[in-house]
Amino acid sequence: MRRILSLSLVAVGVLLAVHILVILYTGGYATGLGLGGIRLEGHNITAPMIMLLGVGIVSLVLTRDTNRKLACSHQALFLFAVILTVYLANGRTIGAGDTLGARFLPLSILQRGSFTLDEFTFLHDSPFVVHVRGHYLSPYPIGAALLAVPLYVPAALGHVNPEHAMFDDLEKLSGAVFVSLSALVLFVTLLRVVDRKAAVLITLVYAFGTSSLSVSSQALWQHSASQLALCAALYCMVRGEREDRWMMFAGFPLAFAVVSRPTDAFLALPLAIYVICHRRRSVGGFVLSSLPPIAFHVLYNATYFGSAYRIQFFRSPERAVVRFFDGVGQWRTPFWEGLSGILFSPGRGLFVYTPIFLLSIVGLGLSWRKGGSVLLRYLGGGVVLTIFVYSKWFSWWGGYTYGPRLLADLTPVLSLGLYPLMTQMPMTRTLRIAFVVLGILSVGAHSIGAFVDDGSWNRDVDVDQSPGRLWDWKNNQLVNPMKSGWGVLANVRAGR
Repeated sequence: MRRILSLSLVAVGVLLAVHILVILYTGGYATGLGLGGIRLEGHNITAPMIMLLGVGIVSLVLTRDTNRKLACSHQALFLFAVILTVYLANGRTIGAGDTLGARFLPLSILQRGSFTLDEFTFLHDSPFVVHVRGHYLSPYPIGAALLAVPLYVPAALGHVNPEHAMFDDLEKLSGAVFVSLSALVLFVTLLRVVDRKAAVLITLVYAFGTSSLSVSSQALWQHSASQLALCAALYCMVRGEREDRWMMFAGFPLAFAVVSRPTDAFLALPLAIYVICHRRRSVGGFVLSSLPPIAFHVLYNATYFGSAYRIQFFRSPERAVVRFFDGVGQWRTPFWEGLSGILFSPGRGLFVYTPIFLLSIVGLGLSWRKGGSVLLRYLGGGVVLTIFVYSKWFSWWGGYTYGPRLLADLTPVLSLGLYPLMTQMPMTRTLRIAFVVLGILSVGAHSIGAFVDDGSWNRDVDVDQSPGRLWDWKNNQLVNPMKSGWGVLANVRAGR
């Protein structure tokens, strides 16, 4: 009976997969060749994708194996499927102008072998597209677009109209897949340092209690690509502590993370120092593996922007060199103002929206005890350096967004920083309660961002023009939905 059910699920899965591919190829289809009078059609990829994931989840449950290696792989796939299902469940794409180029660049790459947006005339007047050297370009890094190329192949082969609404869904699917994959990679990384139960717990915190849920998985953000790359780098480095060749491989994903999100350089620098100081036999391989992403980045900028050293943080696309902390440029926020805002403000504070990371600070601190992880010490240094840099950014709140988006790239590191609590000190009752309570608060905060918030708070009174609103404890994206919910409940009770 179980075998018949398994075969049936495989058949249903194949049909759903074909259905999704046809939609991607055609942009939506409808045919009169119905089965038993039923009209066959499809226009949306999200619903059938969730159904396909559901079939996969049920199949994994039915085929669970007692073999340790198989059980581990099944659990990883199960986690991936569940996480991706949750990411897609809100049925909408939560992007911004920052993600506009990444939505269409995969088409340009596949159809024209180009990194320009010239053929997308409907984008040419967008403030998020620049005209440089006769071409229309995205001023943002293109790492996420490069990763999305395989997912865009059916649409590119089918020559679907770029203005079709399907590309909103495809952008969302791409971002959700990358962040789900990052959670999977983080899970297998954690299995090397903690037991399976703790690995699952920390992975769920990373997936649902951070900006991974509310931002990175909701569109093709730079964070979508950089988080996946950083998780891959962490896996290589954790495994490389016992196998030198894996430490050498870490250079590639770490360099790709920087290409995808330039400020990841402040995480990469301490890690490079760690390799030089503590893994000298791996230095050559580490450097060599990092060269391909760096070479691509230099060549891309030189070809399209006329400057090999250009990065995204300048309003003028041709400007290549600037003193970051000269006090008059875009890094002009008073340090303590930016630091307090990025960590504790009710509008964007990391420890307000993801309070579980207060325990990550404790965990990173524990690495300095005798016998603690040297790698975590360097990662902690990267966290501090990154936060300090963003504290100087003129728009430390990250524009129109939800929660601490700018620090989304730190979520893999801060999640990994939770593991010393599981291994270097006993999980006392107080610590267990703190972990559960802070974890629930974190998941609740980012669930509001993914499923409730509509972004109107940023627009009603322009947050970029009135950043003081970010310190309003009674009016922000986190508390307003809860107040509205209580209001609706009160009205229902009054009506009774």
